[in-house]
Amino acid sequence: MSSPRHILGVIGIILLLAGMARESRVVVWIAIVLLGLSVALRIIVALRARFASDSEGEQD
Repeated sequence: MSSPRHILGVIGIILLLAGMARESRVVVWIAIVLLGLSVALRIIVALRARFASDSEGEQD
């Protein structure tokens, strides 16, 4: 199953291409927001994984 990050990325790219084709700034900005959310989710997941692995290694 696809993660929300992948879904946001794909929808963002599709909207970006559609906005560029229609020359619609509003659609392009919506696509940029969706792509930014996708990147933010990736960073959050990576940080959670890093902190989880760090905290597991400290317990003796």
